[in-house]
Amino acid sequence: MSYLSQPKFMSKKTMVQVVARIEDYCKSNNLSGFLVIFHGGEPLMAHKDLFEFFVRECLKLESVSIDFALQTNGILVDDEWCELFKRLNISVGFSLDGTRESNDAYRVYHSGKGSFLDTLKGIDIYKKHFPNDLSVITVMNIDYDPIEIYEHYKEIGVNMWNILLPDYTHDTLPYWLESKKSTIWADKMVLLFDHWLEDNDDGKPMIDIFITIINLVLARENAGNDHFGTRENNTIVIETDGGIEATDPLRACGDGFTKEGMTIFSNTLEEALQTPLSKLYINSTLCDKCQACPIVEICGGGYVVHRYSKHSGFDNPSIYCSNLIRLITHVYNRLLNLEPSLKEHLSPMEYEDLIERI
Repeated sequence: MSYLSQPKFMSKKTMVQVVARIEDYCKSNNLSGFLVIFHGGEPLMAHKDLFEFFVRECLKLESVSIDFALQTNGILVDDEWCELFKRLNISVGFSLDGTRESNDAYRVYHSGKGSFLDTLKGIDIYKKHFPNDLSVITVMNIDYDPIEIYEHYKEIGVNMWNILLPDYTHDTLPYWLESKKSTIWADKMVLLFDHWLEDNDDGKPMIDIFITIINLVLARENAGNDHFGTRENNTIVIETDGGIEATDPLRACGDGFTKEGMTIFSNTLEEALQTPLSKLYINSTLCDKCQACPIVEICGGGYVVHRYSKHSGFDNPSIYCSNLIRLITHVYNRLLNLEPSLKEHLSPMEYEDLIERI
């Protein structure tokens, strides 16, 4: 509930200081590029003038090229917003949790009304301006059919589909994870992977979680993200009041969990990246069980939020450990069957064998 004590929108004074900190950070680290993501809450509730102002401040920087992205639920997207996205060169992602039934189970207004139809209206307007650039993020819950969602996304023209696990910890397990051996989430994802892999439609969505695992299995350079693999996660959150925090999903670990006293007015980004929580997120030490796992370079120990417990902090396997092993071994073995030459360097792996070895 910490957002209640913060301004609804970032002031222009704070924005100027944010841009100055970005410039200092890039100079100190010899960086020529930087990514800013407008997030929320719902960022489109802010006035368009604030976006214009912030981007203009960034364009004043001579030595740094800043890219802009934005994550929205799409409800407020109209032609004027799309013109602003074009003018300011902001790439856009939509938050949509599947079909009307699955989306409206959680994404509702204060009145209880679901947001699905309003989001689709925004997506339709966006597609008129950006016909081949529809990116969607979905929290994949186990209560709904992922193949039904996949076919729906094909119908509405999704080009990139990013799938997230629901954010739980060892202290807040849902009923379907009370048994650590449960692979109900991965079982559904395995069905989705096979369906996606065997779909010969050239216009099918790319699914980020599958592409990431494939790239990690093939040991491609710079593969991975903050959910898979072992690369560093250099992400920081700047709140509307100028507070600097580690990534916001860590709030699932407890109210106020990400508050470490850093502020854009008193601290540099480098200092904020050196707080205990930020350092843990960027490159955390894995527990003994994870370090002993044969697929740790692919799994990366899972998303850091899902390792947390009040008893032992982050020194635990992910609550999704069995699910991750089930999905990764399935993708791994399908790749070996598709490309037999890989067997010269890689051996098939069975889920049951890995669980026993760990």
